[in-house]
Amino acid sequence: MRVKILSVAEDGLVEGYRSFAFNDKALNIAAIRRLIMRTVKFTSWQDGEFFIGFLNEYPDYQTQGMHKEELAENLKDLLNDLESGHVPYVRKVEELMVA
Repeated sequence: MRVKILSVAEDGLVEGYRSFAFNDKALNIAAIRRLIMRTVKFTSWQDGEFFIGFLNEYPDYQTQGMHKEELAENLKDLLNDLESGHVPYVRKVEELMVA
């Protein structure tokens, strides 16, 4: 099975396609997650030398970085840890539709 992923730059311009090949047995949930891009909202602020932030869906878990780029990488790692089950008793903000 071949999977094509469209790569888009921050300015919205298409950079090209990346192609991945998998046999049916090798394609698992972890591989699918790595191929799917999504947008996750976060809140951040600067406190002295550090940039501090949290994922809006998980406001109880904060991380930091010396630069905004490092904070973004740390937030990605945090999201991976929270969604992989490595952190017990994760509290998450969700939505409830009521009439």
